[in-house]
Amino acid sequence: MAFYSVIHVHRMELPSVLDEFRRVLRPGGRTLFSAHEGRGEVEREEFLDEPAPFVATLFELAELEEACQAAGLTVVRAERRPPYPSESTVRLYVEAARPEIVR
Repeated sequence: MAFYSVIHVHRMELPSVLDEFRRVLRPGGRTLFSAHEGRGEVEREEFLDEPAPFVATLFELAELEEACQAAGLTVVRAERRPPYPSESTVRLYVEAARPEIVR
């Protein structure tokens, strides 16, 4: 599971990150990752009322699906979830698999 790891990746680095996901998965292995929906980046200086500067990249669901396919991963499931009352962004979830070896 790589849950919110891709939000810490610059958009141009996404293809190499998904290539690495594919590399480390065994044939038939799956990954689940999530992101916030949108375009651009969000910068914050605190998290949970504590100093914690970070930058998060926002993605579109179709963009994540296409990037998975380009990396040789099969998208098993891709969906979006509306924000909970305490959240401000739509959440994206992608389950992808490394194809089985065909012999």
